[in-house]
Amino acid sequence: MAGVVAGDKHPGYPYLQIQANKSAAAWARGDCLYTASNAWLKAPTTATTSPFGVAAQAQVSGDAKGSVILEGVIAMTAGATIAPFVYVQSDTTTAGRVMTWAGTLGNAIVGLYIGKADQMDGNTVQANASAGDVIWVKLGLAGGVAVS
Repeated sequence: MAGVVAGDKHPGYPYLQIQANKSAAAWARGDCLYTASNAWLKAPTTATTSPFGVAAQAQVSGDAKGSVILEGVIAMTAGATIAPFVYVQSDTTTAGRVMTWAGTLGNAIVGLYIGKADQMDGNTVQANASAGDVIWVKLGLAGGVAVS
């Protein structure tokens, strides 16, 4: 799918998007979000745990509410190299991005990396994502992969 940007929803999958309380800080469309004190904010570079969502649109500093995607296959930005079909967590280098799950905390899993933006045509084999690539992530623990 050409022209995919972070925050896009894959047209072949249902999704759930809500309007929710937002922290005072700004976020960009497609940023990985988490909750703290009943508000959504951009996932920082420190260890973050669920629940997670994705910013459906950019929000400026001071906005009281924001659109958050809670379920579906959503385009996000990789913060590091990620192999196909592994769980991802919030990135520890760049806030709002995702990286390969460290394998320690189950509630740190954002979702399952299923392919780069141009690899979801049913014919292209999924490949490793690099930092800065737009990737498709199936939010949550679904995807046929067991947590070890």
